[in-house]
Amino acid sequence: MFGSLAFELPAPLLFTRKRLIWIGIAWGILFHISIALTMHNLIYFSIQMMSFYILWLPDNFLQRFADWLPQLQLSEKRVDLIATSAP
Repeated sequence: MFGSLAFELPAPLLFTRKRLIWIGIAWGILFHISIALTMHNLIYFSIQMMSFYILWLPDNFLQRFADWLPQLQLSEKRVDLIATSAP
Protein backbone atom coordinates (compact mmCIF):
# COMPACT_ATOMS: atom_id res chain seq x y z
CA MET A 1 0.00 0.00 0.00
CA PHE A 2 2.74 2.47 0.92
CA GLY A 3 4.68 1.61 -2.25
CA SER A 4 1.74 2.73 -4.31
CA LEU A 5 1.52 6.01 -2.41
CA ALA A 6 5.28 6.50 -2.70
CA PHE A 7 4.89 6.47 -6.49
CA GLU A 8 1.54 8.18 -6.95
CA LEU A 9 2.09 11.20 -4.70
CA PRO A 10 5.25 12.55 -6.44
CA ALA A 11 4.11 11.38 -9.91
CA PRO A 12 2.58 14.75 -10.92
CA LEU A 13 5.86 16.46 -10.10
CA LEU A 14 7.92 13.80 -11.88
CA PHE A 15 5.88 13.94 -15.08
CA THR A 16 5.57 17.72 -15.36
CA ARG A 17 9.23 18.69 -14.96
CA LYS A 18 11.48 18.09 -17.98
CA ARG A 19 14.49 17.09 -15.90
CA LEU A 20 12.48 14.57 -13.86
CA ILE A 21 10.52 12.83 -16.64
CA TRP A 22 13.12 10.08 -17.08
CA ILE A 23 13.07 9.35 -13.34
CA GLY A 24 9.26 9.21 -13.43
CA ILE A 25 9.24 6.84 -16.41
CA ALA A 26 11.85 4.53 -14.88
CA TRP A 27 10.12 4.57 -11.49
CA GLY A 28 6.72 3.96 -13.10
CA ILE A 29 7.97 1.01 -15.15
CA LEU A 30 9.58 -0.54 -12.07
CA PHE A 31 6.39 0.10 -10.12
CA HIS A 32 4.23 -1.67 -12.70
CA ILE A 33 6.70 -4.54 -13.07
CA SER A 34 6.48 -5.06 -9.30
CA ILE A 35 2.67 -5.06 -9.55
CA ALA A 36 2.83 -7.63 -12.37
CA LEU A 37 5.18 -9.88 -10.40
CA THR A 38 3.37 -9.73 -7.07
CA MET A 39 -0.28 -9.55 -8.18
CA HIS A 40 -0.60 -12.17 -10.89
CA ASN A 41 -4.19 -11.25 -11.76
CA LEU A 42 -3.09 -7.72 -12.68
CA ILE A 43 -0.36 -8.57 -15.19
CA TYR A 44 -2.35 -7.29 -18.17
CA PHE A 45 -3.16 -4.09 -16.31
CA SER A 46 0.55 -3.54 -15.71
CA ILE A 47 1.43 -4.16 -19.34
CA GLN A 48 -1.25 -1.72 -20.45
CA MET A 49 -0.07 0.95 -18.01
CA MET A 50 3.56 0.55 -19.08
CA SER A 51 2.57 0.97 -22.72
CA PHE A 52 1.19 4.43 -21.92
CA TYR A 53 4.60 5.70 -20.80
CA ILE A 54 5.49 6.24 -24.46
CA LEU A 55 3.18 9.27 -24.33
CA TRP A 56 5.55 10.95 -21.86
CA LEU A 57 8.66 10.53 -24.00
CA PRO A 58 10.00 13.72 -25.58
CA ASP A 59 9.33 14.16 -29.30
CA ASN A 60 13.03 14.31 -30.18
CA PHE A 61 13.60 10.94 -28.49
CA LEU A 62 10.94 9.29 -30.62
CA GLN A 63 12.40 10.87 -33.76
CA ARG A 64 15.94 9.73 -32.88
CA PHE A 65 14.63 6.24 -32.18
CA ALA A 66 12.83 6.15 -35.55
CA ASP A 67 16.04 7.27 -37.28
CA TRP A 68 18.09 4.65 -35.43
CA LEU A 69 15.86 1.66 -36.29
CA PRO A 70 16.85 1.32 -39.97
CA GLN A 71 20.52 1.24 -38.98
CA LEU A 72 20.11 -2.02 -37.05
CA GLN A 73 19.87 -4.40 -40.03
CA LEU A 74 19.02 -7.28 -37.71
CA SER A 75 17.78 -9.59 -40.43
CA GLU A 76 21.17 -9.79 -42.19
CA LYS A 77 23.08 -10.46 -38.96
CA ARG A 78 20.56 -13.08 -37.92
CA VAL A 79 20.90 -14.95 -41.22
CA ASP A 80 24.70 -14.88 -40.93
CA LEU A 81 24.59 -16.26 -37.39
CA ILE A 82 22.24 -19.07 -38.37
CA ALA A 83 24.37 -19.98 -41.40
CA THR A 84 27.65 -20.05 -39.47
CA SER A 85 26.33 -21.98 -36.46
CA ALA A 86 24.90 -24.87 -38.51
CA PRO A 87 26.84 -28.18 -38.06
